[in-house]
Amino acid sequence: MDLAASLAWFLAYGLMPVGLDAEAPVGSAGNLLHKIDLLTDKDLLIAISFGRCLRETVHAVRRARSRGVPTFGITDGSTTPIAMHCDAHLLAPISSPSFTGSYVAPMALINAITLACTHLQPKRALAILRQHRKGLPIRRALVSGTAAGRRSRPQ
Repeated sequence: MDLAASLAWFLAYGLMPVGLDAEAPVGSAGNLLHKIDLLTDKDLLIAISFGRCLRETVHAVRRARSRGVPTFGITDGSTTPIAMHCDAHLLAPISSPSFTGSYVAPMALINAITLACTHLQPKRALAILRQHRKGLPIRRALVSGTAAGRRSRPQ
């Protein structure tokens, strides 16, 4: 796990209030692989990694694809392992003079993804957001990720 895990958590956190079942798994790589084993072809694994990419994240993508799970990547180059192994990907640069890189562009991309997801089922998203605004309980949602996320399940 690396700093990109915080991006996975942020993505999962943003998808849940609009009714998408998402999870950003924490802990060991083994925990991530166990979560992948629960995914089906109706789910989506979202991998977030940059540069040469973490071996565990790339392995997660390859395992998911071998099980027929659709994969989507957020990375910083079209030749990164995430870009090459995912079914589709979007690019967000992280170059910065700091040692950790800058996650400003990936955060903006994640915000755009979250907004786009609200437009997939706008009536449902608005109903959930209205419940949240009124302080009513919202149906439980799970999000998985160092980069793993789940697609919405019909309710």
